[in-house]
Amino acid sequence: MQNDWLYSISIQTKRLLLKIPQIDEISLLAITASNGIQPENQPHFQEDALYDKSKEELEMKFQKDIEGCIANWDKNDWHIPFTIFFDNNAIGMVTLFAKRFPVARGFGCGYWIGSDHQGNGLATESTQAILSFGFGKLHAREAYLGAWSDNIPSLHIMEKLGFIPNGEYWMERQGKAVKDRRMRLPSENFKTLKRFHLMELMIL
Repeated sequence: MQNDWLYSISIQTKRLLLKIPQIDEISLLAITASNGIQPENQPHFQEDALYDKSKEELEMKFQKDIEGCIANWDKNDWHIPFTIFFDNNAIGMVTLFAKRFPVARGFGCGYWIGSDHQGNGLATESTQAILSFGFGKLHAREAYLGAWSDNIPSLHIMEKLGFIPNGEYWMERQGKAVKDRRMRLPSENFKTLKRFHLMELMIL
């Protein structure tokens, strides 16, 4: 398969393993997503396609998305869809993406974690891992993240990791206008954080 070398990238932290899933692991990811990624009474903080879907529908979606990212990878336009593993269970995803990276050296990232695994710092740890990979291994100069203005947990994670405001925009979500807050993180901000120093990552 073209670009299958991407499957060899593996990021290890104290508690987590981040890697592109194999076919048999995608079903584990679909089970996690089908069990819920937010309480039912909350608005959608992620793409609508992750909600109210069966395990089979989500498995087909993930397989299509991941295979598309691998097949279409190009040095000037790429997405790397890492699955987050905790105790050998696929608990969510964190995706790294960029355009014109060899020149711009900026990257974006986004993540989701199943409801059963929220509230114990795993989202912060996985985001820190992907930032450490981007800054420490890819030598990026800046990272970008965004969240809805009412997604307080995600905004809190970004603040802890040193992100600074980068504008906000009115967007449509589930038929309503909601502000989308954009954040950016210069490499020097991340590297000088005392609590969140660059992690020692194992790239297998």
